[in-house]
Amino acid sequence: MLKKGIKDSILYSKSYIMRYTKNKIEYHFFCSMIKINSQVFMNIIVADITSVNNGADVSELQLSQNWSDRLHTYTIARVRFTNTNTIKLDFINGSFLYDQIKDGRMKLKHESDDLYDTFVITASPNELQQFIQKYGNDDRFFNKENSVTLIRKS
Repeated sequence: MLKKGIKDSILYSKSYIMRYTKNKIEYHFFCSMIKINSQVFMNIIVADITSVNNGADVSELQLSQNWSDRLHTYTIARVRFTNTNTIKLDFINGSFLYDQIKDGRMKLKHESDDLYDTFVITASPNELQQFIQKYGNDDRFFNKENSVTLIRKS
């Protein structure tokens, strides 16, 4: 039950639903925006994965079967508005970030897996915001090859 005066809508929390289809798989994301240093960033979490091809044998569909058993992780992207119906998302360049952290040039809480030469960022939301304030203007921080352009359909 909601308290009086509290609005129950993702629109009131500056959040959106994004839908993306690739290789006959439809991904749904919850997205929240935040402004840092006059730039807009989007925090993205997967909400659902479904097939758009009935009866498809797609391994990624297994992800949605036991959704409650999954560790929810977030992705951060820089948002650039190109017009009223189009935005471009620039995702963080994980390889660049990993190299900078591994070599001690950037500081951010993380856990490393030396066996697979990977890492997971474990910083708090406040620490992440401070990190983006410091490095969010550095274009090397973003992977231009994985930028995505979104066009409003409704």
